Amino acid sequence: MVHPSAPVSNRRVSRRTGLRRPCELSLPGKVTRKGITSDIGIDGLSFVCTNPIAPGTRCGISFELPLADRTVAVNGVVKTVYSSFCGADGFKIGAVFTELDDGTSAALREFSGPDR
Repeated sequence: MVHPSAPVSNRRVSRRTGLRRPCELSLPGKVTRKGITSDIGIDGLSFVCTNPIAPGTRCGISFELPLADRTVAVNGVVKTVYSSFCGADGFKIGAVFTELDDGTSAALREFSGPDR
């Protein structure tokens, strides 16, 4: 589990793997947004949504992670690190995981593979 007060860097710690899955975000003020994941690693992910999300925003995120023999529901907390306009699709948002349970962390490691 990542500690919520751990320092957050804009630099990736792990390699990312492409993953296109619907995701849902819960922002402060009970605002929800739908998006599509772009890539994921053990430290974070990027996703595309129609509206920007300011860097430094903590939000809940949920999506399904496909593994070789099952699908795992990911429900965690991320902190956004960038928000870039990417044309008609909206904004690409980069985020780092700040809170994950041990099972989700293990599933992300499994998805990322042993050599990543």
